[in-house]
Amino acid sequence: MRTAPSELTFAHLRERLDGMVTVGEEQIAAAVGLLARESNLVVEPSGALGVAAYLDGSGQFAPGRAVAVLSGGNLDPALLAELVTRGSAP
Repeated sequence: MRTAPSELTFAHLRERLDGMVTVGEEQIAAAVGLLARESNLVVEPSGALGVAAYLDGSGQFAPGRAVAVLSGGNLDPALLAELVTRGSAP
């Protein structure tokens, strides 16, 4: 993300998190496009981080059900169109 958590937020995270997963811009873009194509959801890139991490397939998640919180629709329509068509079949 292009912003840092506040001191209070960071303190809560440090106290409660077991670990972190990082993803790159391409994985985030792919998640936004996939959510739009497959689920008809417009999710801003920062709101698709959980899905991007899960789809990364790095095996850092326990087997079983998973929940990802999706948020925001603050996304430029031209960028959304690019991300939707980028991952679609030719």
